[in-house]
Amino acid sequence: MADNMRKTLILTGASRGIGHATVKRFSSAGWRVITCSRHAFPEDCPWEAGPEDHMQIDIADFESLDDRVAEHFPDKLPEELHKWLASSTVRDLLTMSTAHSRTSYTRNDPDWVWTFFNKPPSHPPGTIFSYDTAATVVLTATVERLAGMPFLDYMRPRFLDPIGFSADAWCIRTPEGVSWGGSGVICTLRDLSRVALASMNGGMWGEERVLPEAYVRAATSKQIDNALRGNCGYGYQIWREKENGFSFRGMGSQYAICFPDSEFAFTCISDTQGA
Repeated sequence: MADNMRKTLILTGASRGIGHATVKRFSSAGWRVITCSRHAFPEDCPWEAGPEDHMQIDIADFESLDDRVAEHFPDKLPEELHKWLASSTVRDLLTMSTAHSRTSYTRNDPDWVWTFFNKPPSHPPGTIFSYDTAATVVLTATVERLAGMPFLDYMRPRFLDPIGFSADAWCIRTPEGVSWGGSGVICTLRDLSRVALASMNGGMWGEERVLPEAYVRAATSKQIDNALRGNCGYGYQIWREKENGFSFRGMGSQYAICFPDSEFAFTCISDTQGA
């Protein structure tokens, strides 16, 4: 079949078993498969066109953090999108510095992502810290649109499976069908501890790198000030703590608190809502 008539599949994260199986399936059907991975093409890989159709690239690209989020959701936008919402970036959502002063949705809204772009904003994005769970919901929706799959499925071969995250962990969905990344991941205390440990070790799990070192360093560092609220700063969806610590804080007292300098991590799960 001529190359200009062949269908093409671009596959990211193809260095693991599920990636190999996908390449085999589509290649046997006559597709051209272009693979993208942070690893070089292995010499013992059986695919003949592999070296030519492989790109070694780290897709955890920091430049993409400045992408404007609204560009990924043309179906959610009003006819006249407010300029502050139009200029909101992935980085603004990661650092809880959106253009909203509070979470844009309520439990009764039929489309939580829609509310983010349609509720009136209160200030320019990237200027002040204001915790907004809608930011995490929109981040999750962005990942799922780009990946074409639920975010847990996307993360499993790349991060969760290598650290032994529970295979039966799941995520509650929003009314419009997006994974409720802001509050809805159902997992065990051991799972939370494993994520914390990998982050505290700079993205390493034993001898294997499971997260980009530079991203972990940035995510756990102070990216925006929130001292007016009595805090020590905020990174990328991660809180800063005293004594060079950082923490993951979930609804109802789900905590993973890490102090790398002391090689100490504390995790707990509970439900203190309404207490």
